Amino acid sequence: MAEYFWPADLPQVPQVSGYKHGTANNTTTYKMEYGPAKTRRRASSNVSRRTWTFFLCRKKKTDDGRVVDQFALFLDFMNIVEGLSFWFPDPTDPSRCLKVKFIAASEEVGQELVPYSAMYWDVSVQAEVWPNAWRART
Repeated sequence: MAEYFWPADLPQVPQVSGYKHGTANNTTTYKMEYGPAKTRRRASSNVSRRTWTFFLCRKKKTDDGRVVDQFALFLDFMNIVEGLSFWFPDPTDPSRCLKVKFIAASEEVGQELVPYSAMYWDVSVQAEVWPNAWRART
């Protein structure tokens, strides 16, 4: 199976204002006949959820002088990895990448695309981060 990587021409770090980090409930509780409820872990690890927001430009000039349409590149990448996991630069540790899968915000909404103008867009995505799945960033 092919491995996918977050494109280098897209922002490598999400905006601070749109960053959310949530953990899944990894416990289950049983009501006992007498005394307090019994609580235990469901598994040794569980996916965590993140919300990331990126500021994309339709004509972004790269360090090597190329002009990239980040918005179109993002949409193309999303079509390729829909339902698949890929490696994403860890926003909290620049030395590693995380294994993630983008998930839909609801049945109707996959990603939130908010235009500021014809040139600039805010894109908000939700991701599931696999537990204990990371690699050194190259």
